[in-house]
Amino acid sequence: MTEMPHDVSPSPYQQPAVQDPMAEQKPKTPAWAITIGVISIVLASYGLICTPVVMAGMVFHSAFQEPLSEFPSWHRVYTLGASVVGIVIAVVELTAGISLLRRASAARTLHLVYAIAAVTLCLVGNVLMLTSVDWANLSPDRIPGFIGGLLGGWVALGYPVFVIVWFMRDKIKREVANWR
Repeated sequence: MTEMPHDVSPSPYQQPAVQDPMAEQKPKTPAWAITIGVISIVLASYGLICTPVVMAGMVFHSAFQEPLSEFPSWHRVYTLGASVVGIVIAVVELTAGISLLRRASAARTLHLVYAIAAVTLCLVGNVLMLTSVDWANLSPDRIPGFIGGLLGGWVALGYPVFVIVWFMRDKIKREVANWR
């Protein structure tokens, strides 16, 4: 019985394995960047789809107009204007999420711009809601809706506040600064 030597050369018919020189140079996107990038894209897409629908409802549908009658007349204009600003913020957030997945150094700045704008818009909206409603004369069946709106506004602050805290960390600042 013949034994095969341990250092058998490859068959002349077999192509040698070729390594892609670009594969070694392309750094791997960290898991945190993928997670935050995808969350930003999903939330921004939700805002870009739903906000125009709500705006159309406020203008054209009586079910949206009746609750607005509890507010002063200027509040409807503010709400529509804030919705337009919200769409712009959602575009910034979408761009930030895509930039993060592409490992662009602008992703950090875009996320911070989105988050600060979202927190500001949310706080202004909640303060205006609290101060512009005549709570003493508000019909009791409307109170749960207003409370739900306020609580929803405070819950909506969760992601933007997280984004501010996350991207202000020194470790993240240094890591993102080294991206293209």
